[in-house]
Amino acid sequence: MTLLIPYTMYLKEQSKKYKNDANKVMNWTYDNATDSFTDQHHIQFSFKQVYNRT
Repeated sequence: MTLLIPYTMYLKEQSKKYKNDANKVMNWTYDNATDSFTDQHHIQFSFKQVYNRT
């Protein structure tokens, strides 16, 4: 028998409130052509740059 321990956010991510939250990026639509996300208020968030911190 193997016991599994859920990761920290698992139970919260399964809740209805979390799945319907408009502030979560997972609930935004992604446009592959422009490489951007659009939220429910039609505000577009575009990809700008990859940063490499040293």
